[in-house]
Amino acid sequence: MNAQQQLELGRCSKCNELKEVKELNGYDTLASEEHKFDNAYCINLALCDCYESRLQLDNIVRKLFEDDTEDDLLPCPHCGSTDLVPNKWSLDSGEVDAIECGDCDSGATLEVWNQRKS
Repeated sequence: MNAQQQLELGRCSKCNELKEVKELNGYDTLASEEHKFDNAYCINLALCDCYESRLQLDNIVRKLFEDDTEDDLLPCPHCGSTDLVPNKWSLDSGEVDAIECGDCDSGATLEVWNQRKS
């Protein structure tokens, strides 16, 4: 194999896998040879085998399914508006999903809003 046919390889800084350079986000051209991939990571999130990538993919999938829940909510019980805004509330028990009316500013946790619905 001659020099033109050799693949340039670099290591993902997240999953530590050896990858072809075209599979990484890039590299630092000004750094020394041993440090030019220090901040490189896999372009394809689904193919990066690290905790951060799995967490991000899980969050993306969760968000895809969460967005559908708003379509099934009843209008505001105070003003009848369907302008409902999802939000996060910080309670003593931690952060919870909430629904707020965009017109009259009333709101409830998603759990309570769904109990009202049934």
